[in-house]
Amino acid sequence: MLNAHPLLSLLKAPLIGIGTASVVYAIAARAGGMKPRARIALAGLAGTVAAIGGWRVFLVSLHIYFPHVRDAIPLAARLESFSFMTGGAFIALFITLFLTRNSRNMALASSTIAAGASCMVFAAVSGIAEPFTLAYELSRVIITMLAGGLLAAAGIRLANREDGFRILSIPALGFSLVVPIFGALSAILPFADWVTATRQQNAFALHPLQLVFVSELVVMLAFALAGAGVDRQNALRVASENTRLRELTDNMFEALLIHRKGVIVDINQVCSQLLGWPAEVLVGSPIDRFLPGLATADWSDAERPHAAETIIMTAGGETIPVETLSRMISFGGSKAQVTALRDIRSRRAAEEKIRFLAHHDALTKLPNRLMLQDALAREIAAIRAGGLGLAIFYIDLDRFKSVNDTLGHQIGDKLLQMAVARILSNIRDIDLLCRIGGDEFVLLQPRVEHPDIAGSLAARLNHAISQPYDIDGHAVNIGASIGIALGPQDGTEAEMLIGKADVALYRAKADGRNRHYFFRPGMDTVLRRRRVLEQELSAAIEHEDLTICYQPVVTADHELVGFEALLRWTSPTCGSISPDEFIPIAEETGLIVRLGAWVLDAACRQATSWGGRYWVAVNVSPRQLTEEDFPRLTAETMARAGLAAHLLELEVTEGVALHDNAQALNALAALKHLGLRISLDDFGTGYSGLSSLHHYPFDKVKIDRSFIARIADGDRARAIVAAVLAMSRQLGLTVTAEGIETATEFTVVRDSGCDLMQGNFLSPPICDNDLDLYIEARECRDAAHA
Repeated sequence: MLNAHPLLSLLKAPLIGIGTASVVYAIAARAGGMKPRARIALAGLAGTVAAIGGWRVFLVSLHIYFPHVRDAIPLAARLESFSFMTGGAFIALFITLFLTRNSRNMALASSTIAAGASCMVFAAVSGIAEPFTLAYELSRVIITMLAGGLLAAAGIRLANREDGFRILSIPALGFSLVVPIFGALSAILPFADWVTATRQQNAFALHPLQLVFVSELVVMLAFALAGAGVDRQNALRVASENTRLRELTDNMFEALLIHRKGVIVDINQVCSQLLGWPAEVLVGSPIDRFLPGLATADWSDAERPHAAETIIMTAGGETIPVETLSRMISFGGSKAQVTALRDIRSRRAAEEKIRFLAHHDALTKLPNRLMLQDALAREIAAIRAGGLGLAIFYIDLDRFKSVNDTLGHQIGDKLLQMAVARILSNIRDIDLLCRIGGDEFVLLQPRVEHPDIAGSLAARLNHAISQPYDIDGHAVNIGASIGIALGPQDGTEAEMLIGKADVALYRAKADGRNRHYFFRPGMDTVLRRRRVLEQELSAAIEHEDLTICYQPVVTADHELVGFEALLRWTSPTCGSISPDEFIPIAEETGLIVRLGAWVLDAACRQATSWGGRYWVAVNVSPRQLTEEDFPRLTAETMARAGLAAHLLELEVTEGVALHDNAQALNALAALKHLGLRISLDDFGTGYSGLSSLHHYPFDKVKIDRSFIARIADGDRARAIVAAVLAMSRQLGLTVTAEGIETATEFTVVRDSGCDLMQGNFLSPPICDNDLDLYIEARECRDAAHA
């Protein structure tokens, strides 16, 4: 029976138990990362410490319950009891450190601790009581072992946690020693009751150790069955969750990989496909075999997501750039890192494409102005350091815009690519060709020892580019105008050299195109004039500051039948500008579309004022014909002015007929369907030949003034005129001779049988109010002759 003792004596046993549990906990915690043999040694050490602590708790408890028998324990009983405690503790630690930490094994480990403590008590007390047999309360023994086992199980479970509750495992384990010892001692009846208890009929007189063994077997079996049931439920739940998680992860777009201490422990199907290895090969392999960058990652702050970019090694030896997002998770009962892998090859390719497009032209793949500036800066620095000179070629493709307008942008794009290929085949590897505009290129030629080297290259380029092109069945002819600036002769600044090459280019274009010029002082005057005219022409079109004059068209009998609308412009700074100068500027800058629309509208309104007595002819640019809505806009213009269709004649140049352009042909057919007349202007100056008249719906042919000017000088020009007239009559076409400047030219053309004539000899173009006076005078004269 428990004796009265001070409070300190009652607290001594729990304190010893908790202290013992603290030491055992510290020893077991260090065994996690050790090799098996070292862990076995530590398990033995921890078991010995537990046994010593349990023995000390027993002695303190024995002194409390039986103060007079503390030193009466025989040596054999001491050794036996101590071995029970040591064996129980060692077995429990072995199960905890080496076996799977499931509910069943934790139940076995905890019940083993309780059994060891109980056996220690009964072995020692039985040695004291010999030759008598102990009497005890069976129910209290069983309850005591159950309580001790539950405390040990709770302590082991708390020790496996990763949070702050882990510290509670120490008092739980400490009390798992104290409770079985106190309980076992409390189950022993007083000596006076031993004989009485053992003499009763049907008394339970088994030896205590036998009872403990049987009871512990029952308890262990109950704990094991309960733990197995819990494990089965957990296994089913985990299997269900794993199946659902596996289905989820395998159907994700991203690869998932779980690793612990540099070893892969699990992957999803996407990861297996990405790496090219089956899961059986990947799981258990070192992660640095496949993701070198991830293996060396800093996991000091792994609770937060860690993003990075690295490469992976596939089964085929391919390296794939991936984006990784990693964090720490709890997996399989302990910490692990989960990493999501995202294949970023497409993104890298897109980024590379963006970088390429930032420095290259998308169509020709040539470097652009940015790369030109960088390369030119390097070459200029080399010149300043004493290196050889350089040449800048400013190249513009002649007649490209005409091809682009008449044959369409698809043909134009192919023409650009073919021209670029010809240029590249004639330059060195160290030369740099850049596209800086629609059909404009700049070529940097470094290490130029003499200007003749640049001149020789320019001549080769002129020859190569001007050779005929066959593009989708179309025969195309273009040329190239080239301006050249030399460094350091013409300057050592990038923009200055490019600007001077540009000046030389405009001089080449102004002098007939398809040629090359070196920059010379004074050439910039032409460029400045060109730029001024571009700006002023745009403003003049915006404010309708141009003038339309009308040149009469008469028959051989001097009968007035119509007028041709001719555009005139006076620049605010440069004075009167010839159409031969400002019309090409309008064509090249795209202003011709707005300008042509304005002229057509004004001419239709003017023709309406004539009351249907005379028709008007308006020149149409090839660029206008390639506009999809040009026929519709023409019809709307006539309707708005109230002009009958037969009183409007549209004149197109041979640039339209130069190629078999389906879009232009469709536009002319649509215009013809409106009732308009179509005239082929400047016939004989282009490259189409007479066969073009068969393909286009022309009503009239205008013989170019260059033939009329030579008609009085010899029979050859007259023969050409006669041939045109004969062919036109066969085709049912009207023939107009333009540019008649002398009486001789008029006489020859009239005698040749030409239908209509115009020119300064008959009447110069008439502007503004003079037109009404001219018409009134003609009508009065015709009335007088009648």
